[in-house]
Amino acid sequence: MSIDTAVVGAGYWGPNLIRNFGALPDCKVKLVCDKDTNVLSSVAAKLGVDTTTDLDRILNDDDIRAVAIATPASTHFAIARQCLLHGKHVLVEKPFVLEMGQGMDLVDLAEARKLVLMVDYIFLYSPAVRKLSEIVRSGALGKIRYIRSVRTSLGPRVCEDTNIVFDAQIHDVYVIQHLLNATAISAAATGGSFLRPGIEDVVFTTLTFPGGAIANCHNTSYAPIKERRMIVVGDRAMCVYDDMSLEAPLEIYESGFEDFEGIDARGNRGLRLFERGKSVPEVPRSEPLNVECAHFIDCVITGKRPISDGREALNTMSTLNAIDAALKSSRTVQIETLSHASTV
Repeated sequence: MSIDTAVVGAGYWGPNLIRNFGALPDCKVKLVCDKDTNVLSSVAAKLGVDTTTDLDRILNDDDIRAVAIATPASTHFAIARQCLLHGKHVLVEKPFVLEMGQGMDLVDLAEARKLVLMVDYIFLYSPAVRKLSEIVRSGALGKIRYIRSVRTSLGPRVCEDTNIVFDAQIHDVYVIQHLLNATAISAAATGGSFLRPGIEDVVFTTLTFPGGAIANCHNTSYAPIKERRMIVVGDRAMCVYDDMSLEAPLEIYESGFEDFEGIDARGNRGLRLFERGKSVPEVPRSEPLNVECAHFIDCVITGKRPISDGREALNTMSTLNAIDAALKSSRTVQIETLSHASTV
């Protein structure tokens, strides 16, 4: 079975979606829509797809069963809602929508019409994150005590309609909540708007989770180096996830502290430092976006629930909104807990 698919938005991220959907054996990109005719001309020349400036051509084409949306965040709700109302399965680029009520409306609409509603949380489809999730769930690290993440770069784009929380920190939030299989219960944050007034481009966030785990995230598009690193610390072992490393994206350190009667060799009273070596798990190489696009089409064909479905996105949104409120109020914000069920 081949699924006719359309892509709305052909600017920054759209061409990547077009290329990956076009490479799938059970998918055909039938139509690409954008308001900018110059962008469409470029896409048509490079990728050989049919194009239009009229969204209604997609909505009214009964052969098109799935639509991927890669337009500005402020337009996601309206376009996604129209697509769902016309019976299309939908993949939405992050952030999902800008208001929680909009997200709930889309989730309810998709469920009522038995349509797939999936959000482009690309790092959940990274082989390294999938392997890390497997390691955490196996208990190899023990009980997770804290997670530290850093995601920095120098641009290349400076946010205009969303701040760094919704543009970059979103990736760390949904990965951390996926690893812990829980939504954060409180958020504290501080940051600054140095490049555009009122739009934070640097943020430091601390999240607390049920059971006592904490996470700290540093994100900015105003740094001299590009870094994508996460450290997951458990009571049995620790793991470093470095998305910039091709050879060893994951490293497990069987190190830490354990209870000890007396004083250990390093002078620790009641604790003993243990260092039992390092291992490098094998991680398969594949393009996360290709895996994600294939997962979306598979969900359309089989009706299975996507890993990053609308309800997963609502849990992420609730945390992001709390971080944003904490950032603007300089106080810790409690997070309203929504139902959270993770699929691996």
